[in-house]
Amino acid sequence: MRFARASFAVFLSLCAAACSHDSTAPVGSTLRVASSTATTTGTDAEVVGVMPDISAINDRLAANGTHARLNAVELMVNSNYPPGAPTIYVVDRNRLLPSQFVERDPRRRSNVGLEWTFDTRRGTAYTLVNGVESQLTPSQSVAVARTDVNTWAGLSCYKAYFGEVPYPITPNNQNIEFIDDFYLGGETQPFAPVAEVTFGGFLPYTFFRQIYGPHGDDILGVTYQFSFYDTNGPTDIDHNGMLDGAWSEVYFNDLYYWGDAAAPGFDPYSVADLGTVGLHESGHALGLSHFGRTFENHGGVKFAALNIMSQVYQINRSVSGEPTSAFCDIYSKWR
Repeated sequence: MRFARASFAVFLSLCAAACSHDSTAPVGSTLRVASSTATTTGTDAEVVGVMPDISAINDRLAANGTHARLNAVELMVNSNYPPGAPTIYVVDRNRLLPSQFVERDPRRRSNVGLEWTFDTRRGTAYTLVNGVESQLTPSQSVAVARTDVNTWAGLSCYKAYFGEVPYPITPNNQNIEFIDDFYLGGETQPFAPVAEVTFGGFLPYTFFRQIYGPHGDDILGVTYQFSFYDTNGPTDIDHNGMLDGAWSEVYFNDLYYWGDAAAPGFDPYSVADLGTVGLHESGHALGLSHFGRTFENHGGVKFAALNIMSQVYQINRSVSGEPTSAFCDIYSKWR
C-alpha cells in the first residue's frame, strides 16, 4: 500500500468546470485546492492533503461507541485551472482504497453481499432545462443513483447479493449518515448506518466550505470511507493487508446545477452530470481509487487513460478497462 494504515489522506480528483446556480460563488481555481492544502513528493507523485477534521470525526465516532473510523476521503472537483498556477502532477499507483469490504463480514448488516440507500430528505437539486431553472425531484435523483450502483454490480464478475434499502428506514431510523450531522447538526435520532453505500444527497455549499474553506466551492462530490475498529485499532479479519470496510457516504454539492448533461435541453457546460459524478463516487464507495495520470501543462489539464475512475471529468456512464478489472479483483469471488 502506498499509504500506511495509520495515515488518513484526502485524494484529490479533477473535474471539468460546471456552472453554479449561485452567481456570487466562485467556480474556478480548482488545482489551487491541491496546491494550498497538499504537498507533493517530487514532480511525479499523487497529490495528497491531510484533512484536519478527521481526528475530530474519529473522536466523535469513538465517543458514540461506533466501532468504525474514517480512513479516506475522495474528492471530485472542477478543473478550471488558472494560468500561472503551480504545476501539479498526479500519478495514481494504487488501484484500491485503503479499506475494502470483506465477504460475509458478520459486522455488516448485509453480510451476504452489499446494499445501498439514498437519503431522500436531501434528494432535491437545482437543474437547468433549456436554460430554465427547475429542480430534480428525489425520485429522479434516486433513479440516477440506482443506475450508477447497478452499473457496478451488473458487471458479470459480481455474483453476490446486491440490494436497495428504500428510505426512510424503519423502524424509526432516519439518521443513517454520520458526516452530515458532524458538520451540520440537527439530527435528533442516534446515528445508525443501514447500508454499505449511502448517498447522503445534496448538501449546501456551506458544508463543503467547512471542509476546505472557500475552495470547497470547487468540490462537486465527495465520498467518505469508514473501516472497522476494535479495542486494538483497525481490523483485518481476512488478513489481506487492507482495512475492513464498514460503510461509505457520498455527498454532492448543491452549489451546482445537476442533471442529465447528455439529454436534450441540457447544456453540458452548465449542468454537472449526476450520472457521471455518481458513477465515479460510487466506485470510490465500493473501494476503487483513481486511475491514470493527470498533469498541468501551459495552463491546461492533460490526462492519460480516461475512464470513469480517472481524475478528469467527462460525461461517462460506463465502466470499462482498468476500473472493471480492479472491481473484479475485489468482488469476483463473492457469492
